[in-house]
Amino acid sequence: NGKVAFATYCASCHQLGGKGGSVGPSLDGVGARGLDRLLEDLLDPDRNVDPAFATTTITTRDGAVITGIGVLQKGDNLEMTDAEGKRRKISRSTVSSRKTSNLSLMSSALTRAIPEADFADLMQYLLEQK
Repeated sequence: NGKVAFATYCASCHQLGGKGGSVGPSLDGVGARGLDRLLEDLLDPDRNVDPAFATTTITTRDGAVITGIGVLQKGDNLEMTDAEGKRRKISRSTVSSRKTSNLSLMSSALTRAIPEADFADLMQYLLEQK
C-alpha cells in the first residue's frame, strides 16, 4: 500500500529506485533519516530546504512567470527545472526579474490532502527505504 501511495502522491516529483520525477530530491535511502526527520520534511517542507531545491521565480519581459529549481547560467541562457519536471531554457535577455526563495516547491498542503491511512502506509514505506 505504501508503494502505491508513493506512486500516487510523490513519484511525479521524487525518484525512488530510479523511477519517478526529478523535480525534488531522490528519496533513495530516505528511511535512514528516521521517523522524526521524515515527518518534519513532509509536514513542514519549507523548514530545511536544500539550496539546490530552493524555488526560483523568473518573470519574462512579456509577463510569463516560470517557477522551478536548479537554475544554472549557461552562456546567454538560464536553465531550470520547472514545476512539471521539464528542463527549460530562458534567454537572459528576456528576463525582467528573478527571485529565489527559501521555500520548497512541495506544498505543506500536500500532506494534508493525503488520507490518513495512505499517509501511514507512505511513512512505513519510506522508512523501509534504507
